[in-house]
Amino acid sequence: MYILIIEDNKILSDIISEELKAQGHAVDSAEDGVTGKEMALAFDYNLIILDVMLPKIDGFIVCADLRKAGKSTPILMLTAQDSYENKVRGLDSGADDYLTKPFSSAELYARIRALLRRFYSVSSATFSIGKINLDTSTQKVTVDGQEVALTGKEYSIFEYLLYNRNAVVARYMIEEHVWGSDYGALSNVVDVLISNLRKKLCTPKNGAVIKAVRGMGYELTEKI
Repeated sequence: MYILIIEDNKILSDIISEELKAQGHAVDSAEDGVTGKEMALAFDYNLIILDVMLPKIDGFIVCADLRKAGKSTPILMLTAQDSYENKVRGLDSGADDYLTKPFSSAELYARIRALLRRFYSVSSATFSIGKINLDTSTQKVTVDGQEVALTGKEYSIFEYLLYNRNAVVARYMIEEHVWGSDYGALSNVVDVLISNLRKKLCTPKNGAVIKAVRGMGYELTEKI
């Protein structure tokens, strides 16, 4: 997934960012409320991790402004203030969940997974199409119960296509969600990785195909 961290504690932000990247997510970060809000409005993130105490404008204002602008992106609010009033204010400003510092990494990542499942209206961490199954909690992909080895980027692309199954996904959207906002010009990298996925996973025999839609992008559909 494509995640934005708005946190002025650079050490904490870097720790969360590196762990999320290791899990296969694309991550952007901002260290103040103004920059974070601008990035949240400019890019299509799947989740925003938002600190309350930020330079320039605080997280409550950022959250409320994003909701007023029509952004429905799930927001996980972080704060060192654990008072009842602050939690209520955070949720009333539009946050979907609220986590008090200090917190364990296990709880943070569990809440992230729960928010993503809730946002995409799924009840478990497992997705399937045809004979292919993907488990987001273990990042394993199987065909008829047999694990298929994917590189990190192959997994990220397949997961993104699976979340958006039966919809055309533009190339720039794949680049943005897998590499982040600084993906630059990737030449034919996406084409190569899509080709690899077709060979490893998405075949008529396995019940799923990735179609190239000329001038638009790619679409993952079930092949019966």
